[in-house]
Amino acid sequence: MNLACKSALKPILKQCRNIAFLAIDLIAKCGRIYGKIKGDSRRFTDSADSIDSIDSRFAHDFIKPGDFIRPKDSTQIAIIKVDAIGDYILFRNFLCELKSHLDSNLSLICNESYKELALKLDSKIVDNFIFISRPKMMRSLLYRLKTLFFLESLRFDILLNPTFSKCIISEALANHINAGESVAPIGNTANLSTKNLLKENKKYTKLLANKSGNLFEFYRNMEFFEQFLGVKLDTKLFIDSAFLPSFEILRDKFSLIKPYSILFIGASSPNRKWSAENFAKMARHILERKYNIVICGLSEDCLNAEKIINLAQGKYAESGAESKIESTLKIAKDSAMKSTLNSKTDSAPDSPETPQIKNLCGKTTLLELAGIVYNGNHMVANETSVAHLASALDTTSIVVYNGNHLNRFIPYPKEICDKYYYVLHPQIATNAELYAKISNTESYKSTLNIDEISAESVIAIYEKALNGGGGNSM
Repeated sequence: MNLACKSALKPILKQCRNIAFLAIDLIAKCGRIYGKIKGDSRRFTDSADSIDSIDSRFAHDFIKPGDFIRPKDSTQIAIIKVDAIGDYILFRNFLCELKSHLDSNLSLICNESYKELALKLDSKIVDNFIFISRPKMMRSLLYRLKTLFFLESLRFDILLNPTFSKCIISEALANHINAGESVAPIGNTANLSTKNLLKENKKYTKLLANKSGNLFEFYRNMEFFEQFLGVKLDTKLFIDSAFLPSFEILRDKFSLIKPYSILFIGASSPNRKWSAENFAKMARHILERKYNIVICGLSEDCLNAEKIINLAQGKYAESGAESKIESTLKIAKDSAMKSTLNSKTDSAPDSPETPQIKNLCGKTTLLELAGIVYNGNHMVANETSVAHLASALDTTSIVVYNGNHLNRFIPYPKEICDKYYYVLHPQIATNAELYAKISNTESYKSTLNIDEISAESVIAIYEKALNGGGGNSM
């Protein structure tokens, strides 16, 4: 099939898919009507009920039988949060606020991509988890039908959808949740057109106002929960390291040696990935600083990691002492750097004279990755979820930014995290204020070439971080 035929068929196939999804949604709606006639819609009030009594055909795909907790006297609240890992990290600390201000039973409908992290960190706060596969929701008609039928079989007192940038998946789920009251922010048009946003907002019984302009995402979540709860909050962004694997466990499993720096080379899309060549220059500089290196990412990043190792180690072996980049920057002495990061810089007794590079791409779980980030001295990463993970764990991070959602997810306000450093694309740096407005408009996706951010500029920020310059945040 030639390219012209594929291009012509693409919108037709998309339209067919949308029609099929509408049909599935309608079938699920019919299930709700049928349930109301029979009186089968369940409110979680009988703790003796098994999950099979809710919907034995579909429940096992989302939660373990018998695991649903449903006390009789608590307010039943369903919360939708199906976006990415970073979004969850910037949201999860408000679950504790919700629980402490309301006598409630919380059921969190969330993305299965961070299932391990959510279960480990928030099982004491969230009573019930319902994990959703975003890819399957968009590709599998059967999975979509089963998911919506399952949600139709439940009944809650309140539905909360705190997501500022609603999407077709969050709204499809919200359309099939039975709740006496449903609350959401007015939101923006990052993922939905103005027409579709207005249409989707009609289903909510209460829409909460948003401050105009750009607002850092953690504060956007705070805005929602303050309005819903009617109280002023002083919530802090953090992850309790006690829930993470200890360094001893990670050291034994992955042969880690302190001190080490993390290079996170993965990202959700190719245009957000800094090249292997640039990361190799960065790695060479870190090696000359006498830090070991742990390269992390997904399985698909494994070959790039090997390329980085080969380039960095080859050059390092030939260069001897200082690199040309380091000598031109004339950075401060190692002692200043160690005093700044002394909480995480204790070298292991067996730390080799020649620093080592380890490739752990695709080899760690999300919890293990969090533990590695927490125990590391600092991290250089693409602008992705792991940068938010580092901030919540109080680990110094240097982020290479390709241009999406400036002033919303990057940079960090200093009062939230003062160890977050970022390097802007040269085109953004010339007028960051104007670019912030552009990058948050409807359906904007950056097309800037991330490799136009030079390794030298990232190394300069890295040195600032080592010498305690304070995060270049808002």
